[in-house]
Amino acid sequence: MVIMTVGCGQSGQKCYPSGNPSEILDTETYNQLQKKYSSIKHFQTGTAIVSLEGKYGLIDEKGEEVLSCIYDSITTLKKNAYRIILSGEKQGIVDIDGKMVCECVYDGASVCSSEYLALKQNGKWGFVDKMGNIIIQFKYESLYSANDSVFVAQYDGLYGVAQYDGSIVIPFLYDELTYKLYKENPITVVCEKGKWGIYNSKNQLVLDCKYDRINPSPSRYIAISINPTSSYSTKRAGLVDSETGEIMIPLEYNDMNHYSEGLVSAENFNGKYGFLDSVGNVIIPFIYEDAGDFSEGVAAVFKQSGYANTLFGIQPTHKCGYIDRYGNEVIPFKFKSTFSASICEFHDGRAVQGISSDNIYATTYGYIDKNGDWVVYPQFDDAEEFKNGVACVEINGRYGWIDTNGKWIIPCEYDKYGGYFINDTVIEVKKNGTKYYYDTKGRKVSLNE
Repeated sequence: MVIMTVGCGQSGQKCYPSGNPSEILDTETYNQLQKKYSSIKHFQTGTAIVSLEGKYGLIDEKGEEVLSCIYDSITTLKKNAYRIILSGEKQGIVDIDGKMVCECVYDGASVCSSEYLALKQNGKWGFVDKMGNIIIQFKYESLYSANDSVFVAQYDGLYGVAQYDGSIVIPFLYDELTYKLYKENPITVVCEKGKWGIYNSKNQLVLDCKYDRINPSPSRYIAISINPTSSYSTKRAGLVDSETGEIMIPLEYNDMNHYSEGLVSAENFNGKYGFLDSVGNVIIPFIYEDAGDFSEGVAAVFKQSGYANTLFGIQPTHKCGYIDRYGNEVIPFKFKSTFSASICEFHDGRAVQGISSDNIYATTYGYIDKNGDWVVYPQFDDAEEFKNGVACVEINGRYGWIDTNGKWIIPCEYDKYGGYFINDTVIEVKKNGTKYYYDTKGRKVSLNE
């Protein structure tokens, strides 16, 4: 076990060791504490949770009890700064040293950042600072900290955004609100009475709430539509500049995907797909049955290949191939159709494709390279796109992760809804209700929340 210390580089600065208690405490102290406590958990930056007769407390690296064993639970460190403690049905917060910041008198507690703590009292949420001083009164039905400058909250049933001094950033007018979803395109999407609009990166309302669907993406140009689930006669989709609100492509198409690598695929009212530039010029003609977004210089497109007799009668069949930004075929139309072109995009030089014996759609999945050759032969019941060199795959209802050559990085033994990136380097998986953490090399890691 490697012991990590934090902040020991400067003279007089306190050390915060983490790791196995047997390696941090001296031998005599460790042996004595083993007899005293029912359990001693690993140290996290200077303190460890201990239990005694079903109650929990904290000890420091000298083995001294800094928080008495009187609490029903103590969490691991949140944001590497605070722990939430529980006494009966009331919650409180202690700091990294185990010192009380907020007594256990609150109905709920959340560590939003190293600067602000959210607390619930009488059914309403507010904020305190790291000294426990109330800075936002208890008046919100729900809230979360977007960053150290602003928070998103619900007030009288409606959502808005405010600063920690109480000043309003986005008014509390909206039934739904998604704040700055993408760092590459930090817009806020809002919904009022079932219609959607946009605040730009400067928190200015640039698109009024009058659209039925907005499809945010990392690109500045995003698709908007009205009546997206109705018949062709009334469906309309176009492209908007999400920073200025300018309509770049009028709502003259049946459907539109994500603007990517300078082009956006759209469906015309004849049911055919082609590609447009940001101002609506047709760059690749409308000749495809379906089309995805450009990724790594190519886009998946589909052409009709024949017909098949199905439970729903005679249905057209399709084959998938790839084109470049000039419309040139770079990978032949030889792959079984999937349910969506978007799952066929290239990431990390690999794209999901599949095979089947007699179905219209692929049923077993693998990965191809830019030559259209199998690099991971189809063997999975489901497969996701690669990210940071790894991808999640399914076999018989269990999930694992592979690298770009098909080597297992995380064994295929985890629950369906337990696997996802929590940052660019750590993957959280779940098995029988227990969470585990891996890096992208397949090594198990611990995580201080």
